[in-house]
Amino acid sequence: VRDLQQLPLVQESVDEMKERIISAHRVLMTLNETNREAFKDLVSTLEAIDEK
Repeated sequence: VRDLQQLPLVQESVDEMKERIISAHRVLMTLNETNREAFKDLVSTLEAIDEK
């Protein structure tokens, strides 16, 4: 545990962060049906925010 290193702070806009979250959850949704069901509403909600 002592070999852990601090990760650098990532500077990105709110839109970039939202896209990263959507993308990551889309990948998780492809892994199995449980994930698809668990994350579909989150992804739909985040995508709808983009449309406003």
